Amino acid sequence: MYCRKCGKEIENNSKFCPCCGNHLDMEQSHAERPAKPKELLEEPSKEYKSVNPKKWVIPVAAVSSAAIIGLVVFVGVRFMQKPPETTEPVTADIQKQDSSDKKEKVGKVEDVESAEDTIQDDEPGQVDTIISLEPSVKEQLELFVELLGWSEHFSYNWEDRKKLMEFDDSNLCHSFLLYSLFFDGYNKKNNDRLISKYTYTMTSYPQFIIAEEIAKKYLMDSIGRYDNSRMNIEGTNIVLPFGDTGDSGVDNVEITNARQVSENDIQIEGNIAFQRGWKISRTVSFLITMTANPESIWGGYTFKTLDCWEEEGDYILSEISTRYYSVNDLSSMDAHTLYLARNELYARHGYIFKTPELQEYFGNKSWYTPQVSEVPDSAFNEYEKKNLELIQKLEANF
Repeated sequence: MYCRKCGKEIENNSKFCPCCGNHLDMEQSHAERPAKPKELLEEPSKEYKSVNPKKWVIPVAAVSSAAIIGLVVFVGVRFMQKPPETTEPVTADIQKQDSSDKKEKVGKVEDVESAEDTIQDDEPGQVDTIISLEPSVKEQLELFVELLGWSEHFSYNWEDRKKLMEFDDSNLCHSFLLYSLFFDGYNKKNNDRLISKYTYTMTSYPQFIIAEEIAKKYLMDSIGRYDNSRMNIEGTNIVLPFGDTGDSGVDNVEITNARQVSENDIQIEGNIAFQRGWKISRTVSFLITMTANPESIWGGYTFKTLDCWEEEGDYILSEISTRYYSVNDLSSMDAHTLYLARNELYARHGYIFKTPELQEYFGNKSWYTPQVSEVPDSAFNEYEKKNLELIQKLEANF
């Protein structure tokens, strides 16, 4: 028999070829000698190497897969290409989709549209521009602010000790009407501009008498509200007794800035100084919104809102009379600062101090005017009472 690998003749029943060492199976032992390939017959010195089919499986599979993927991509791209004639409609759809996506990011489409509608409604009247007031308009507006200042001064010193920011409509209507009549009929500071349009009488008592309907018209034209609950009404008239203002009250008003904030509204900003004992006792910065009204004698504007009325000065607690302080507000103060803050409240009410330290400290304040030897609890408003209690509690911790 012959070896299938090298073709040599070997003995029957041999398990291995003595020439090449090839393992022989039973079927091979009875086979005839195979015909060698041509190249082996011509070059018997070279070994014949069989090809391993497994080596080609992976490369062939890879090439086949790449070819299939490429074909799929090519067909897909060709299929997804947009026909030239549909370019514009598709672009429009994309724009609509982008718009929808943006709305979805914000919220519901209905909500976004409502917000846009609101903005569009507000834009035509939305203005914020610095304006220059005509001298006559500025003069009348400054006199209007002065009346607000006198209204606060009257209430705080002689009525219920309220600051202007604490006023309700009844406070404002009563005091504003009173000082309007005083400066028009008695002081003549307003050059009879009020009486020329809104008739009233002044008696020798001294008191002012004005028909309620006329008073209502004047107040609506001037401050945009009417409340007669604090007024003395006799029949169809309002009767307002009046006394001397003494040596305290409003000293000066200056409008420093004016802005057009909407089609009909302006904001005026400035300072108003108060004096006591013929020297400046305090200064207030104000910001007031006025609305156009041709019926108003105050430069053609009616009061709308009091946006700011803040007292300035060298105070430890500048807002002790107008807001409630918290523990956090005062937490950084030491015992001596709290002691001065507590006495500062009494100094504001003109208390005459007996200790040299407090006499010297408050004597150097431009706003301090020593007048009274006792300040009763009834002299304090609600803000002052609560803030005084808080200061005393904090002092007790030291």
